[in-house]
This record gives sequence, structure tokens and C-alpha cells, in this order.
Amino acid sequence: MKEYTRKRIVYGAGLVALLVACIGYFLPSNFHDGPSHRQITLARAKQLWVGIAVYKDDFGNYPAGDNATIMKLLCGGNPKNRQLFPFGSRYTHRATNQLGQCVDAWDTPFQIDVSVTSPPLILSAGANRIFRDKDDLAFDGSNNTFAKP
Repeated sequence: MKEYTRKRIVYGAGLVALLVACIGYFLPSNFHDGPSHRQITLARAKQLWVGIAVYKDDFGNYPAGDNATIMKLLCGGNPKNRQLFPFGSRYTHRATNQLGQCVDAWDTPFQIDVSVTSPPLILSAGANRIFRDKDDLAFDGSNNTFAKP
């Protein structure tokens, strides 16, 4: 009788281990191996600002227009046909939407505030996708800082 019980215990433990392994494999993990949405957004904002600054150095002024127009200029649609926005990094993967706008990690287009006299301010609406509230992210490249909008 002991032998039968031991076999059942071993068999049952094997089934439990298999079940746990399957659950762990098929369910999404709560632990994220890659960068967070916030890190991706801030990196994209910084790279966008650098592209705008390089554009100013090359052409003497900041690019004018809305998000899509600026991205078109940074992606080679400028007089020198230069690529000024780096699509090769892991932070810029899927950085634009179907309209050609640069988007944050939550797929909301950045607001790019460009002035003739001052460096641009790049704003993300944050996780809730609503601009001008407490979870917004802003990059001020003149100070190379992330600030509250």
C-alpha cells in the first residue's frame, strides 16, 4: 500500500510542477525586462530634441510646423535630405504613428512647442493621455532636463 501511495505522490507532484511551468510560460510576466513606458518616452523626447537642435545647426532655424511636419523634416524631408531622427535605437522602435507624428510610449503624439527665439519644449501627455495635468512629461533641451510642464 505504501508503494502505491508513493507513486501517486510522485505522479501528483510531477503534474503540479508541469502545471506551474505551463502557467508561468503562458501568462504574461509582471516583471518587465525592457525599459518602462516613462523611460521610452523620455528617451524619445530627448532624441527628438537633439534632432531639432541638429536641424537648427544645419539650417539656421528651428523647424516650423506641427509634429508631423517636423518629423518629416527630421526624417530626411529637408534640403540636405539628412536623417536627423535615429530610428535605429530600441527607444525609437515604433516612434511614429500612421500620420507620421512622433509618439510617446503610450502612442500619444508629442506636443512640440517651437519658438523662433527659444529652444523647443517637448511634451508628453503621460499615461492618461491628457495634456496639461500632473502626469505629463516634458523635456527642455536647453537645460537638458526633464521638467514639469
